[in-house]
Amino acid sequence: MGLLRLLTNHQVMGKDALAAEGAWRVLDRIAKESNIFFASEPPGLDHIWKTLTTSKQAGANFWTDAYLAAFAWTSGYTLVTFDRSFAKYRNAPVRVLGADS
Repeated sequence: MGLLRLLTNHQVMGKDALAAEGAWRVLDRIAKESNIFFASEPPGLDHIWKTLTTSKQAGANFWTDAYLAAFAWTSGYTLVTFDRSFAKYRNAPVRVLGADS
């Protein structure tokens, strides 16, 4: 979901932003790579997601960011991102990359 959103976002992709159909083609191509796999939602995800969202005000990317942090937390995977706003999820397995990473 995040990749599709970014591929179609003109603020992120500039003149290279894709239409929805083109974004799906990119995702389909990536999914065929042998070193990439898609994980199913892990048990307990909804509980953690709700915990991350019940006491805060919603805003831009609020639900998606909390979902991704909850997914990482419950799956055992590490979420790697350049988005510094993920630093707020201190106990989740999130690695925020910077210019020096």
